[in-house]
Amino acid sequence: MAEPIAEPVGIGRRAFLGALGGAAGLALTSGPGSWPRWLGERRYSSLSYNECLQRLDAGLSHGQRAIVIKPWDHPARQITNTVSIFKGPHLATLFDADQLALVERMYETMISQQGKRWLNNTITLEGKLEGCNFAIFSDEPAGSLARSGARAQSMITGGHFMLRKGHVGDTGYALGGPVSYGQQLGNGEFKVKGNAFAAHSDAANRFYQALDERERAVSRVATAPNELLVQAQGRAGVFSGVSLRAVSDASSEAAQELLETVLATYTEGDRADALTSIEANGGLNALSVSFYEDRGFYADGARYADLDPKERAARELPYWQVWRIEGPACVLHFKGSPHVHAYLNVVRDPARQNVGEVLTTAARIVEGGAMRQLMMNALRRETGEALAHCAEDPPGRICPGEVTTGVVYALDPFADRIVVATIAGAAMAPALRTSLQAQGARVSPDKLFRIATVEYLAGQADRFGTPERVDLQERSMRTVLTAYLKDRDLDRDLSGTQRG
Repeated sequence: MAEPIAEPVGIGRRAFLGALGGAAGLALTSGPGSWPRWLGERRYSSLSYNECLQRLDAGLSHGQRAIVIKPWDHPARQITNTVSIFKGPHLATLFDADQLALVERMYETMISQQGKRWLNNTITLEGKLEGCNFAIFSDEPAGSLARSGARAQSMITGGHFMLRKGHVGDTGYALGGPVSYGQQLGNGEFKVKGNAFAAHSDAANRFYQALDERERAVSRVATAPNELLVQAQGRAGVFSGVSLRAVSDASSEAAQELLETVLATYTEGDRADALTSIEANGGLNALSVSFYEDRGFYADGARYADLDPKERAARELPYWQVWRIEGPACVLHFKGSPHVHAYLNVVRDPARQNVGEVLTTAARIVEGGAMRQLMMNALRRETGEALAHCAEDPPGRICPGEVTTGVVYALDPFADRIVVATIAGAAMAPALRTSLQAQGARVSPDKLFRIATVEYLAGQADRFGTPERVDLQERSMRTVLTAYLKDRDLDRDLSGTQRG
């Protein structure tokens, strides 16, 4: 297991904001990180982020600028899935050595020394930084990206991480927007052995240990939602798990340690901004923490969900490898099984978290079953087919307020193509059969059915089945859903459906 950071100093519930100025509760006690050899010579080690951005801006060719610069309100800025945002070339094929060195220094300025240590193996294992993608979201003219007050945000993404830096003044986000981190090490291992981010789950499990029996029972939830369900619900949201408002002082201190450990990845200024945003939306008392029973494990490989109460009582506490912190303006989903995928979204104002063109408005949360129904309605209208099928756990939700194209990009980060699949009842996977029966279809083994779905799902035998043919349609789910939502009355469209 990677060496964890030292035990953080508890900041205390009443002293929460007092930690912001000097980041007292977030002090990193371990020494400076070693410079990764794959970054080569530290050519620009003394430059600030803005100085690097200014030099990079001045040196971009017309062709590079066309690839790298995206409009400020481009809906891709709202995507959280790290591998789906950009289809363009990797850094090594886009930039020369000098430009790459500037981006490498920009990467350094986006995280703390501890964050560099945690992310070093992630980047080294996944093609090094030059194997990642890079973009700048801005409407500023050439040469103006780094000027004071300019709206320009840089994003670096790899297979298991996403970092942002730059203008956040008029956005609804802290940390520049949703960020993510992860690592392949420890795949399938108990406690993700060897994974640098196991320190985060260790802190989460220390919090669970600090809870009393009643609090533990409240914190446990049967199954986890989709890992990309990270849109902030606002103060009217419903949050599963144990509320920090209701736990003991000892448990509250452990929760503070957990939050500090996670935020230790980022710079002191970004940590303070995130904490201020959480405090402005109810503080720690407004957060809840959930542990998922189907992803709690024991050292011998047994799962918590598979044991009866008597067997559980005879064992030590399980180790929770998937858990979640959520409140009105903060979502952290940590998936440590089979390896680490973690998504962190902290917003200043949940009503301003969406980017892109406004399509409609929502009066209530749309997620789970209601979101699935919405997507199937869009599929039916596009194809004219009576039957449709979507995954049971849609990767996003619509929160009250303006619904934008950024919301749609988060729901369909891969721009998956729509298909009409023809499949016999006998060839259907159980999930598809159940879905069709819920739509009123009488599924018999020898009967053929035409089903509107997406290309990826139609290719998953365990989730869909084995179709006789798959007819590719012209448009993507993203395009179809955008057109469907335009000026739509969501309450009327979803009347009678459940939220979850």
